[in-house]
Amino acid sequence: MNEIAEDLYEELSEKFELGFGFNPSIHPKDWPSIKEPNPSITFSIEADVEFEDILTEAFLQLSKSKKISYILDWYHQYYYVSDEQKEFSLYDDGDYIINLSQDFSQGTFGHPWEQTLCVFGKELVDLTKDKLKNRVNIKRIHV
Repeated sequence: MNEIAEDLYEELSEKFELGFGFNPSIHPKDWPSIKEPNPSITFSIEADVEFEDILTEAFLQLSKSKKISYILDWYHQYYYVSDEQKEFSLYDDGDYIINLSQDFSQGTFGHPWEQTLCVFGKELVDLTKDKLKNRVNIKRIHV
């Protein structure tokens, strides 16, 4: 993975905060901490290799214009996703993890305290919903 320069880091942070109404919080009254896009499906995070495999496969199947381009590890380093990359960060141990397409229309938002993963964008939701709906608990749906 290639680290993103500081100026682009600031630009991506601001764009995400404004575009998704990001309000980081450890308090349940403030969750889900973003305005979940339509369409999106938010799943309870369960440490499951197949869950990760399904999402990684979907990331790799996204059309060229919608592919995942950035991994934002909140308050840490942000990364460009190379065309050769086959691994992604879906959730972490105490930090928000955000995977985004270049236009921010497709991606995931991992909430460390709610223990959820929001999958958003028509193409990404279509690639994952049927494979995941019987594997993990669905918390919220916006379609």
